[in-house]
Amino acid sequence: MKYAVGWLFAGIVLFLGGWVGPVWALTLSVALRPNVTLLAESLVLGEVAEISYPDVYWEGELRRLDLGYVPAPGEARMIRPQEIFDRVAARRIPGLAFIHFSGAEYSRVVFAGEIIPWSAMSTMIEEELLRLFPFAQAVEIQPLGATEDLTVPPESTLQLFIPSGLKPWGRGTAHFTVSAAGGYEQRESVTFGLKVFRDTVRTIDHLRPGDVIGADQVQVLPEALSAGNDQGFASLNEVIGLEVRRAMRPGEVISPEKVQKETLIERGDLVTMVARNGLVTVTATGRARGNGSLGESIVVENPESRKRVQAQVIGERLVEVEIR
Repeated sequence: MKYAVGWLFAGIVLFLGGWVGPVWALTLSVALRPNVTLLAESLVLGEVAEISYPDVYWEGELRRLDLGYVPAPGEARMIRPQEIFDRVAARRIPGLAFIHFSGAEYSRVVFAGEIIPWSAMSTMIEEELLRLFPFAQAVEIQPLGATEDLTVPPESTLQLFIPSGLKPWGRGTAHFTVSAAGGYEQRESVTFGLKVFRDTVRTIDHLRPGDVIGADQVQVLPEALSAGNDQGFASLNEVIGLEVRRAMRPGEVISPEKVQKETLIERGDLVTMVARNGLVTVTATGRARGNGSLGESIVVENPESRKRVQAQVIGERLVEVEIR
C-alpha cells in the first residue's frame, strides 16, 4: 500500500502542476508484470503491464508506448515505475492527472527471440539465385530500401521463395516465411536489384558474312547480363568454326542468329556420295539440291538416273547415304 500511495502522489503532482483542469482529472492504472519474455524486437508498455485509462483512444496509445531498447539475448532489463512515469509524462496525455502503480516492484524483461541478420538472409537469396541461374558464375544483389535483421521465435524454420520467372538482371523480390510451434507464421519480403555474371563471347575484328570464325577473332569477357548480351554465346568452343551470317563490328556480342555452321556444300555442287554396308564401301557422284553444313541432311540427285536420296553431310562436298 505504501508503494502504491507514493506513486499516486506523483500523479497528483502532475495534476497540481496545471496540466489539466480539475473537472477532467483522470487516472492511469499501471499493474506491472514481474517477468516478461519478448519474442519480437520491440518493447511497449502493454507488454510489461496491464493498463487501464478512461479514454479508450489514449488507452490504446499508452499500450503502444515505446519503452526503448530490447535487451540482448541472454541479458535482462529492469523496467521500473519511475521510467514509465517519465515516459508517460513526456507524452502530455490530455486529461491525465494521476498515475497509479500496482503489481510487481519492477518488470524483468528478457529477449527469447532469435535474430537472423541481413547478411544471412542475403546469402540465402544469392544461393537460391545460383540455383535458378545454373549458368551464372556469380550473382550480386543490392537491396532497394533499408535492410533490417529478422527477429523470429525460438526454433523457427525460415523458408525462401523467389519467383522462377525472374530475369537475370533488373529487380526481383524474395519472400521469406517464418514458421514456429503453435501455428505461428510471419511473412517478410525484400526487393532487390540483381546482377548475374557470366562469360560472354565478343568479336575482336570486323567479321563479314561468309567468314569462318577463328580463335584469334573472338574473346571471352566476364560480364553482368542484360537485355543486350544475355542471348550471346558463353564459350569460345561454341563459336569457333561457325560461319558469319551477318556483319559484326569489333566488340559485338556473338549470338546464334548472327552465325551458322560453316556451309560445306552449296546447292548445285557435285558431291561424293558414300554408302557403307558392313565392310563394303561404295562411292558415286551426285549433285546437291540444297546447301548443307556438317551433320545436316540434304537431298542429293544422281545426274544420270535423276533419282534423289537423303544424305548426311560428313565433310566438304562429301555425304553419306544410308542403305536400307
